[in-house]
Amino acid sequence: MKYVKIKDLCIAGYIYEAAAYRAVMHETWKRLIRNVPLSRSPQVLHRNIVNPHNPLALVAKRIKESGTVIIAFEGYTVTNYVRYGNAMVRSTRCHQQIDVCYVCGKLVHHADICSSPEEAMCWSCGSPNPKEHHGCMPKCELCGDEHMTAGKECKQRFCTLYMVRRRDFERAMADTKAEKEERKASGMTATSFRRWARTGAWASKFQIKIKGTRKSISQPLRRPDWEQIGV
Repeated sequence: MKYVKIKDLCIAGYIYEAAAYRAVMHETWKRLIRNVPLSRSPQVLHRNIVNPHNPLALVAKRIKESGTVIIAFEGYTVTNYVRYGNAMVRSTRCHQQIDVCYVCGKLVHHADICSSPEEAMCWSCGSPNPKEHHGCMPKCELCGDEHMTAGKECKQRFCTLYMVRRRDFERAMADTKAEKEERKASGMTATSFRRWARTGAWASKFQIKIKGTRKSISQPLRRPDWEQIGV
């Protein structure tokens, strides 16, 4: 707790401004709720979100002066709705955008903390030491398309969440395990089993078990009436 209160550091007789923050615990995930009125104070947000109605909620914090509130949950179970007071509010996934330095053209840091400002590079095309008004064709370093690096058009400008990577890995492992069990039961080799599975003959000999189905919502979601919630 005492490290969070640090405001500056003294190094070799010079005072440097510093800011500390609490790192997010492991096995946690974040969700967003939007259009929350600015009149709701941090204490009110915490009281109406972090309570027994949301047992996995750890902390709720507003993003700067916007109407978006970020909520940290414990575990890897995803919920699409959050109980706020006496209302159910739709929550969305929290994406972390990849940072781009507009000084050196590198990724994962901002221009204000660039460690090599002398290594100037065009953040549009990647040319080293560009002139002031040089003509260039933009190329994204993330996807390779003809637009600015990590621009709004880029579909790869967001970091892949650990929860998503974990889910994809578990699905891949489950598919591999199921394939091995089916191949072992059939008595065929791996190459023969894959060739036989591609023909589609497996559909008539194996039953596909659906563990769950997702029901579609017939009516469109409505924005919650924060005045009626009254908290």
